[in-house]
Amino acid sequence: MAELGVGDLAKRRDEAWAMTVLVDAFAESIPAGPLDDEVADREVLADLLQRGIDSGKLVESVRDLLLDLAHAAEQIDAPGRRGRGGLMTPSVTQLVKEAQAMSSRSIRRRAAGAIKAIREEAEHGRLAM
Repeated sequence: MAELGVGDLAKRRDEAWAMTVLVDAFAESIPAGPLDDEVADREVLADLLQRGIDSGKLVESVRDLLLDLAHAAEQIDAPGRRGRGGLMTPSVTQLVKEAQAMSSRSIRRRAAGAIKAIREEAEHGRLAM
């Protein structure tokens, strides 16, 4: 108990420490921001998409489509077990179709082709996932 600063023995061992008062909670001094894992995941995704563009398997407009789908899926908290990680669920493609000026079917077809190309590229060792 003394080592933890609790009780009479702690007060007798170190009076100055026993009289200290917590002024600021540690959690309040940490700036709010994305978790380290989220930042690392975003960096991996950005690198993967850039490698797809560099290899010629992706064009920037399709990369933007994939990112729009990912943002929409995150926004509505789409279930990850459906529609290629939630990217191609009907509610997600509905959100993206106006911004992309495409039908939901075209969005799903382009996104599926892009995901397949990236996966093939990664399986052949050209892209590290």
